[in-house]
Amino acid sequence: MTKRVFLVDDDQDIIVQNKLALTAKGFTVEDAGSAKEATEKINKFKPDIIVLDVMMENPRAGLEFAGKLATDPTMPKIPIILLTSDGKNPGWLGEAGFTWARIAKILDKPVTPEKLVETVTAVLGKK
Repeated sequence: MTKRVFLVDDDQDIIVQNKLALTAKGFTVEDAGSAKEATEKINKFKPDIIVLDVMMENPRAGLEFAGKLATDPTMPKIPIILLTSDGKNPGWLGEAGFTWARIAKILDKPVTPEKLVETVTAVLGKK
């Protein structure tokens, strides 16, 4: 069965490059340009993994979306790969309650499509 990857990022260039790389490796990919759009699409798409930008319509939109998923009893436990340009030690990592987010991996932006495919494959292999 083909694994389903949900890309959530407000940078369309990143979406296009990552979507091309993932589909070339056999993944089914859906995308959203904001946390709001992702909320509308997620139940229909039913992803196996989410690749989520932290800063979108606001600086914490990705974190807020991850938090909603983690506290929604109707959502399956979907692993999340966070993409961030906040640097190696973003301040939100140490915040109380951060563990709600089901974060499987954090990657610094920009991430190469090859590194993303490798990381998605590795995370899904652990499921």
